[in-house]
Amino acid sequence: MGAELKDPNRGTHWMIYVGVAMLATGVVVLCIAAFLQYAAAMR
Repeated sequence: MGAELKDPNRGTHWMIYVGVAMLATGVVVLCIAAFLQYAAAMR
């Protein structure tokens, strides 16, 4: 257990997961914003 906590790769994996999650959230927000603008333009 102690050796796993000191694994240097664990930190980088956490950073990668956070980066991917932020990218996915940004893409979803952009899609929603574009859809709302498109819906507003159609009305």
